[in-house]
Amino acid sequence: IYVTPGEMDKISGDRPHQGVAMDAAPLVVQDLTVKQIETESKVCSNGSPPLWLFLEEIRDPMNLGAILRSGKYFGVDKVILSPRCSRLSPVVSKASAGAMETLDIRGIASTAKFLWNSSAYWNIIGTCSPVEEENLYKTVEIKDLEELKIEKPTLILFGNEGEGLSEEIAQYCHSLLSIRPR
Repeated sequence: IYVTPGEMDKISGDRPHQGVAMDAAPLVVQDLTVKQIETESKVCSNGSPPLWLFLEEIRDPMNLGAILRSGKYFGVDKVILSPRCSRLSPVVSKASAGAMETLDIRGIASTAKFLWNSSAYWNIIGTCSPVEEENLYKTVEIKDLEELKIEKPTLILFGNEGEGLSEEIAQYCHSLLSIRPR
């Protein structure tokens, strides 16, 4: 439907629109079931083992969008949001450059229950900074990003912007992943 530029400004709430607008229902985040955790660990996408991201309390919507955009680029099959993660919004969508609309994004009610159920079927890899390597996680193997090989269903955990992975979450990790400075 053609509308005048003034009408388009009104429809978009005076936000940038480049002459195009769409009325869409909000995305609904479906809950991930225990059965899906098991059955989808056996399904391969493009002949590769499934790769999921779990996001623990990512608070900034711009960061969430950037993670979704990067995840889409790197072939992530599913993204799981923790209960206290930033909600999907127009800000997240814009920062994700459209990835939010194309990725399979799920929610969970309990982080501990989700990770406990996943541990039997998935290789759970947490992420940490080089500073955290020296102080925390002394009982878990820490690998450099260059050593990462995804040979079985893999769940990569990202902690929040301020504290990283919580110790409660880190205990479920089979190994940790870090990007060390050169």
